[in-house]
Amino acid sequence: MSSDPERPPKLVDDRLAVALSHETRECALALCAIRPTSTKEVADALGIEVNTAWHHVDKLRELGCLEEVDTRRRGGATERFYVSTSAFYFDSDAWSALPRPQRLATTMKVLRLIAGDVDEAVRADTVAATDRHLSRTVIDLDDEGQKEAYAVLAEALERLLAVRESCVARRDAAGGGTTRASFALMQFDLPSQRDAEV
Repeated sequence: MSSDPERPPKLVDDRLAVALSHETRECALALCAIRPTSTKEVADALGIEVNTAWHHVDKLRELGCLEEVDTRRRGGATERFYVSTSAFYFDSDAWSALPRPQRLATTMKVLRLIAGDVDEAVRADTVAATDRHLSRTVIDLDDEGQKEAYAVLAEALERLLAVRESCVARRDAAGGGTTRASFALMQFDLPSQRDAEV
């Protein structure tokens, strides 16, 4: 986390600068960051033609932001599935440099994806499994606590991405199945009790 005024804010991964310059690519990358996703699934999620989705998915693949992880035969065609190879997040300087409307739009896109995952899990009746984590914690944070909490969430994300890499390596080495799981790390400020009562 640098606040050096001479250093321009940047994304954690420079490839994201190009990937996120188009809304369709941004959404496709977000979908592929959550789970292996096909071009058809991207098209369906965004309500666009498959050829249009393919153009943007292929651009992300050329940039090295996506990698193919699976293929499935659907009728006479082969459906290819991709995952994100880039960490889909901004460092604090880059996030602060975004105009507020873009920060809000990006936040709402991620929240819609999370809501979609919850809906999918409810419909599949997997939300009440005994080996899953669910928590909600409200904490009063001072300035130092804000920094400490941010560091905890950033470390948790890095460790989850390392787990993903280990799973990919094991699957490539030995085959075997996997279970899709969605992880949502969020922190946002609530109005104070005094503000809420006014």
